[in-house]
Amino acid sequence: MYIKEVCKECKLTKKAIEYYEQQGLIAPIIEDNGYRNYTDDDILFLKEVGSLKN
Repeated sequence: MYIKEVCKECKLTKKAIEYYEQQGLIAPIIEDNGYRNYTDDDILFLKEVGSLKN
């Protein structure tokens, strides 16, 4: 799943998701075209963070 879809599903901003990636909390797969592909584990983590944040 790409970042735009992840933002909608997890109700987080792109900036927030990139921050968690920089902190090493998630590690999306970076494809040949440079797009980040987030795994189910990444999405689960982001959903938990989103719910705790609210």
